[in-house]
Amino acid sequence: NKQHGQGTKTWANGDKYVGEYKDGLPNGQGTYTWKSGNKYVGEFKGGQQTGEGIVFFAKGKVEEGIFKDNKFMYAKKIQKIEKKYAEVSKPNT
Repeated sequence: NKQHGQGTKTWANGDKYVGEYKDGLPNGQGTYTWKSGNKYVGEFKGGQQTGEGIVFFAKGKVEEGIFKDNKFMYAKKIQKIEKKYAEVSKPNT
């Protein structure tokens, strides 16, 4: 009788979670919104913010990066990769 798959839970204090569940806990992709207006969008594991995610604070600050056990660990570095294309021509026959 534990939540498994997609779902939504709203607590009496106004906090809300929408996303994936496994064995009754947030697990996978989801969004947790606190009654304060702060919002975490990202990965969960065993009910904890763990993996890549973004926190949008109600006052405008944003933390994007890697989280572990509900704590912001470090910012994720994003690298731009340029694709170079070579023109291929058929040999003259």
